[in-house]
Amino acid sequence: MPEQTVNNPDGLSAPSPELIRQELARVLSSKTFATSARSSRFLSYVTEKTLAGERDGIKELVLGIDVFERVGDFDPKVDLLRIEIPKGGYVPRFQVRGEESVALLGTRQR
Repeated sequence: MPEQTVNNPDGLSAPSPELIRQELARVLSSKTFATSARSSRFLSYVTEKTLAGERDGIKELVLGIDVFERVGDFDPKVDLLRIEIPKGGYVPRFQVRGEESVALLGTRQR
């Protein structure tokens, strides 16, 4: 599949895929990312999927399996604690799934 021009959601043209990959390589070689394989895999994955025009394929289940090496029968709805970064922000939110999850999380900490 040929590379597509990447457009920002606001309609402005974005840098070329080559420039984006150069910047990605620079970021991944930084001290922060060089010591975090999972964060590096995540950033690389979402960047490459976006450049390939596959934004709609970036889903929780796919990330769990392809990036975070969860097994094929992984079910993100079973995770007891959900950590998300809301669109347009940088501060994570933490969500516990149901009261039984709170009890199970409490036992895991001991």
